[in-house]
Amino acid sequence: MANSLQTVIEAIALAKNEAELRSHFMETVGNYLAVQRWGIYLLDRQNRLISVDVHGVSDRFFPDN
Repeated sequence: MANSLQTVIEAIALAKNEAELRSHFMETVGNYLAVQRWGIYLLDRQNRLISVDVHGVSDRFFPDN
C-alpha cells in the first residue's frame, strides 16, 4: 500500500473512540512522515502532561509524573 496522507485520514476517520484514534494514528503516521520517533502528548488546561503515546522512544526518556 502506498504511503499517503489519504491513508492517515482514512485510518483516523475509521476510529470509533479515542483509543482507536490513537492506535490508527500511531500505526500510520510514522510511515507517512518517514520518521523513526513520534508520539501523541495529551496536556490538561494547565499544560500538565496527562498521557503520552510514543513510538521509537525509550520509556526512560520520560520522567515519572
